[in-house]
Amino acid sequence: MKPICCICLFCGALVIAAFGQEKKPDVATLIKQLKDPNKKVRQEAAEALGDLGPLARAAVPALVDAIRDDETGLDAVQAIAKIGTAAIPPLREGLKNNDWFICAESARMLGNFGPPAKYALPELLDTLKDPDKRVRGLSIRAVGRIGPGAKSAVTALVGFLKDPDKETRLLTISALVQIGPQAKAAIPALIETLKDKDEVIRRFAAGALGEFGSEAKAAVPALIEALQDEKADVRGSAALVLGWLGSDGKPASDALNKLLHDKDQAVRLNAAFALAAFDPAHPGALPALNAGLRDDQPVIRTMAAHLLGLIGPPAKRTAPTLNRALRDTEKQVRLAAATALVRLDPQYEDAAKMVLESLPEILQSFEEIDEPVPSVYRVFLAEVLGALGPRAKDAEDALTDALEDKNEKVQAAALEALQKIRKPRR
Repeated sequence: MKPICCICLFCGALVIAAFGQEKKPDVATLIKQLKDPNKKVRQEAAEALGDLGPLARAAVPALVDAIRDDETGLDAVQAIAKIGTAAIPPLREGLKNNDWFICAESARMLGNFGPPAKYALPELLDTLKDPDKRVRGLSIRAVGRIGPGAKSAVTALVGFLKDPDKETRLLTISALVQIGPQAKAAIPALIETLKDKDEVIRRFAAGALGEFGSEAKAAVPALIEALQDEKADVRGSAALVLGWLGSDGKPASDALNKLLHDKDQAVRLNAAFALAAFDPAHPGALPALNAGLRDDQPVIRTMAAHLLGLIGPPAKRTAPTLNRALRDTEKQVRLAAATALVRLDPQYEDAAKMVLESLPEILQSFEEIDEPVPSVYRVFLAEVLGALGPRAKDAEDALTDALEDKNEKVQAAALEALQKIRKPRR
């Protein structure tokens, strides 16, 4: 009887196993269902393809086409994201499609993959020449999101700084910033862009030059000229960047001293920051920033706190005012004051507690997005987190990612912060 029982049990197990196995969806069938008249069928097909991950690679062209469907387009985008980098080869083929929509959406999806999309750079260089503005714009965005690996595209991008379309010029500046120091060949063209007819372009061009640090020393004369721009935003941006350049920007001191009396408060603060960056003992710089902490406008108070934080320990005499700002009615002012105080001295416990409570919000600044936070501020935040030591252990993942930042100063600051956070307590 025992052998029979064993056989019965074995057969029963086989039946249970057979019923427990789910039939794998057929990719070809799911692709056909993406065209089904029923919205639910199309959505479920896209979701099922996404769940298959890399195994659904063959469905990428059909999913890209499905993005044009107003009802299921988002499902198709999410499916491609789940398929992951296995989608890159078919998306490269999509860039060659004569349908502008397929070509544009392929570029968009490649951009979403970031650095791994560098393998599509040859095709993206071709689509930068596409006659359709939408295709060109999304290709510029994709190239920028590749980051330093897109160095070979810099020459092609520089040509777009003179494009008649404002949005294209903005996308180009953003792309060059995301490529980072590897895009230094664009510095002369960005200097020329400081004379663009559009004030927003001039402001962004100044900010982009600041990302190159000492490599942008040749831009100082043009930035000094920009301090006289008719638009306050441009004057302020130029002043800020000159401060970022440190001693290289010092020839602008006379012009910046005049801006301490500018009619625009933000311009005055940026000028004060630059002068304090050159010389913390400047008689008018720190007092101007300290006064900014008491301004009626929350945006000005926030700005003053951020700038004092960037100056660091030499601004310690403004600590009493920063301490009062911890009780400001506006959250952004309180957080800016807290990060500044920790940078001045991590022993300010109220400030340290506030920073730690706001870690998720702070760590977002390290994420690479279409408009990344300036590298000087990423360095500052890494220094703040490092100053907190082991208490900032929840920031380890973000700082580890920052070790791959395109900017070497950010990498160094992240490494130092990690060493302080991981340092065993005595």
